[in-house]
Amino acid sequence: MRVVLVISILMSYIIGQEYSGYAGSFVGNGSNARAIALGNALTAGSNLYYPAYYNPAGIANTTKKKILFAHQFLTLDRHQSTLGVTLPLPPIGGFSLGWIGSGVTDIQGRNLTGDKTEVLSAREDLFAISFGIMPFQKLQIGATVKILKHRLPNIDGEITGSGVGFDLGILYNINNSFKLATVVKNLNAAYQWSNEIDDNLIRTYQDKFPIQLLTGFEFQKYNFLLLSDIGIYFVENDYLDSAFRIGIEYAVAGDYFLRSGYFENHFAFGVGLELEQFNQIESNIDYAIIIERIGGLSHAISYAVNF
Repeated sequence: MRVVLVISILMSYIIGQEYSGYAGSFVGNGSNARAIALGNALTAGSNLYYPAYYNPAGIANTTKKKILFAHQFLTLDRHQSTLGVTLPLPPIGGFSLGWIGSGVTDIQGRNLTGDKTEVLSAREDLFAISFGIMPFQKLQIGATVKILKHRLPNIDGEITGSGVGFDLGILYNINNSFKLATVVKNLNAAYQWSNEIDDNLIRTYQDKFPIQLLTGFEFQKYNFLLLSDIGIYFVENDYLDSAFRIGIEYAVAGDYFLRSGYFENHFAFGVGLELEQFNQIESNIDYAIIIERIGGLSHAISYAVNF
């Protein structure tokens, strides 16, 4: 634990967040409380409630139906929700549908003279369709199609940006304890904006998502789980930044979980409870708290069902 803490502190000074100001930054907030508490370091993660979020290859070996509900209470009046459904496609694949909605409220509107108007809000939505297959015994591959929508308040109502992006992933099961994975995210992803200036002039422009290239591992032994990944971010072949993420989970008495993680200059901690119902249904209740270096504290809760 001391080694992990030292590494995390050093990385917080070495690694910046030059990619955070670009479009689509909400996607990096994480999908659920367990994942966030593990530092979102789940490129090679298995046994996930919504595996396609981190790597579409992760759904290839799905054997149970999975449903996830999650909500994040973020700083600066922000919030984010996730809904994921994952289904097995025997004998060698899986299928997943997901929605992520992020928004900010209590924006005080003002007119051109500076007088207060109505209170405004803005939101982003991502709808995802994912497939994964296992062509060989230890190899998993997968792909995700993401439909993107962004709504911003405007003087005359709102303006909307939309687009389509893709994720491609691969995961290799070296053995029951160790996995390696690589994923490329946000290929072609961008908001296409069209803003009508007047009857004769329409302005169009693009906000591109940074492409992410992530490589990571998962190691699990007895009640201990260690995950980590490292990635680079770039736009139009221009390098932006790098990122390091790490997470640790320890199972207590099999049904209780303690977690800690680091990502994007944030530290996260969490707890979880697994319940078995009717001998076939497993329910997971999780909570995470995120300590942001500047913004303060954020919270995440989630509920997942496997059956």
